[in-house]
Amino acid sequence: MEMRFLNVTSRERNIENLSIDIKNNLLTGVYSNKYNLFKDLLRNEIDYSGNIFVDDTITYIDREVRKDTFLTDNVGDEIQLFSQNKEIDSNIVLKNLNIFGYSNEFLKRSISSLSKGEKKIFYLALSLSVDNNIILFEEPFLYMDRKNTLKIKNIINDLKKKKSIILFSDNINILYELCDDLILFVKNQVLIQDSLNVVFKDIDFLKNNQIPLPDSLVFQENASKYGVVLKNNKEVKDLIKDVYRNEESRKNMH
Repeated sequence: MEMRFLNVTSRERNIENLSIDIKNNLLTGVYSNKYNLFKDLLRNEIDYSGNIFVDDTITYIDREVRKDTFLTDNVGDEIQLFSQNKEIDSNIVLKNLNIFGYSNEFLKRSISSLSKGEKKIFYLALSLSVDNNIILFEEPFLYMDRKNTLKIKNIINDLKKKKSIILFSDNINILYELCDDLILFVKNQVLIQDSLNVVFKDIDFLKNNQIPLPDSLVFQENASKYGVVLKNNKEVKDLIKDVYRNEESRKNMH
């Protein structure tokens, strides 16, 4: 499972010498709002020079559910049609829906009656039922409540054990929490691509390029000003627990 962009240039999108390497069986985050650029390049929908190498099949999961995504207006009918077109077992889709707590009653619903969140979950259930080895996610938690966000995070963490995942987001906290590698793609260029430890090592570099710091790093940075050294946890709530576990740290902070 490999994906590489080598010196890709597109006058149409004002891109010059774009080079990135998506590693196997890792979750690579892309901090950017240029979601469509990468998909359009991979789908050959824009002119470019350079080389793009992909040695496996790709599942694209868009930020928004497109109007032409569903071909019917009934959940059950859509599953059957999708399963036939993709030559997969419809039970795989049903299993995905069960993860989100949807029962057989959901199959009777009209798609037009679904909320944005329900449509997104249905779209995810269909998309993830196809066994492709490279998955591109755009803002997977959009329209999701806290409960379903956690379920999607669990799904992504499970998938990355056996597939290559690319997660596009402009939320640095999500990328810091979930990703192994991170690409900072800002102003049509790659600032850096490396492991999280390397990307967030030079805080001044990030600030100078107007890259927001994850909340947990800000918390650790502020705590260090009071002489409190915390573990490198990715969630602020865990950092707060560390502070309150250490009575001496609490005294220093006050």
